[in-house]
Amino acid sequence: MEAFTSALLMITLAEMGDKTQLMALALASRYPVVQVILGVCLGILTTNLVAVAGGTIIGEALPVTLVRLVSGVAFLGFAAWTLRDRCKDEACTVNDRLPCFLAVGSAFFLAELGDKTQLTALALAADSGEFLSVWAGSSLGMGLAAALAIAIGTLAHRRLPERAVKWVSAGVFALFGVLAIADGLTDLL
Repeated sequence: MEAFTSALLMITLAEMGDKTQLMALALASRYPVVQVILGVCLGILTTNLVAVAGGTIIGEALPVTLVRLVSGVAFLGFAAWTLRDRCKDEACTVNDRLPCFLAVGSAFFLAELGDKTQLTALALAADSGEFLSVWAGSSLGMGLAAALAIAIGTLAHRRLPERAVKWVSAGVFALFGVLAIADGLTDLL
């Protein structure tokens, strides 16, 4: 129970104001809330599974610089996707092939790779040796932070002009993309 509580508290606090929380807010202000919730849950469960079960292997196999560069390019792609205006209803798709919740889940997963919350979950699992407790606690902690962001994003969507929300959301993604690429390039120098 101690590993669960530690993971829950540490991850919830670490996630406040984090890029994935802001990403959840931006997505919820732009896309159907059910799709965003499903995608964020998929991203949270997957990223924490990777962190707790295989984070050490991935961390050693892939240089952080590469992860940052790929994440940055992905964020720029999500900014462009946001401006495309394809998702308007609960059954929305991207290019009629990829449901929004999978795109959201993928975005969330990529954003978390190498992030402080993923590394925290990895460290907690290594320290406690309690896979299930750390996975559940870290997933719930990220879920709480994301739920707050989704609620705020949904309210913003109802109160702000759609065009403004679209451009602000795209701007958030583009900013994180540029920052991730800059971090990756800085690592190379």
